[in-house]
Amino acid sequence: MKCYIQLKKRNEKSPSLTLEYIPRNNLVANRYFNLLKHYIDQKIPVDQQQSYWNLALKKEQKEELIRELQHHCDFVNKQEQINMNFDIDYSIDQGLLNEIHSRFELYLKALHAKEIKVTQEQEIDGSLLQINLLVHKIENFHAIERQIKERGKNGVDANFGFRFENDTYFDLESHDFDHFTEDRPFGSMNCGYNTTGKNLLHCMHDNDLDIVKTFGVSPQKTFSTEAFFWFGNSIDGDHCMEKFYRWWDQHDLSQYGYRKYDRQNSVGMIPLADLVEPDAFRNKSHWEKLLVLNQYNGVDSVYLEEVPSYQNTHSTL
Repeated sequence: MKCYIQLKKRNEKSPSLTLEYIPRNNLVANRYFNLLKHYIDQKIPVDQQQSYWNLALKKEQKEELIRELQHHCDFVNKQEQINMNFDIDYSIDQGLLNEIHSRFELYLKALHAKEIKVTQEQEIDGSLLQINLLVHKIENFHAIERQIKERGKNGVDANFGFRFENDTYFDLESHDFDHFTEDRPFGSMNCGYNTTGKNLLHCMHDNDLDIVKTFGVSPQKTFSTEAFFWFGNSIDGDHCMEKFYRWWDQHDLSQYGYRKYDRQNSVGMIPLADLVEPDAFRNKSHWEKLLVLNQYNGVDSVYLEEVPSYQNTHSTL
């Protein structure tokens, strides 16, 4: 079986590029590609509002992200029961991004639980989701600035993500949590987080202890059509976990009721498939590969080849 990811061109001058993936042999990957097959067979398209490429490098790109974030905050702030009254400019820092993200989580959950009343519910839901995406894009811009300064251009990390329209969520089963890992080779395809909020690893990266202390951490418990493609330098999972547990001990997370080494902390991601290196990457440096990918702005479509009839180990899709 093979999975093909056709990338979305930034402009007509960009050459077509389709990435080929070989699925991993694990139960989560089997269920995931069964789910993708279901969506493809039903002719449900990739959700273009939730398809993205995270490699903003220019000041003008961040300025555009800021304008979009301000626009969506202003739009939802018109609702009587929503307070997203933020003045956002180029100097936005991680503290303000954390606060905006916390409000996004609060109001999205309240909206879905019918705890608040809004006009234009579908539009408000869409704007809240865009706020979440834009916060992460700005965080990624800041991360790339740091990476270039500290490690040079060949130390930059970037990623793609997508989900299908009318996405459906399924619970992870107990044995699925054994597949979470921080090992992440270049180009790897992983289960998307598809969870409102942050897990403990996100909290470490953002230095967001407030969520930890108030039990607001949201470890991944579900999977959906969402996928995350890692185009950073290959990650050594053991090294990353050593850093994570040093952070855990430094702040004594156990005092807040978290269980160290519990697999259901969902630290890392679940790998789904590995990239077959395309001709466009041959003999290129890491940075040059990112410049190839920067001709694209998300995922246009997905198709599968020679799909075996896996026995579905989950409930009916």
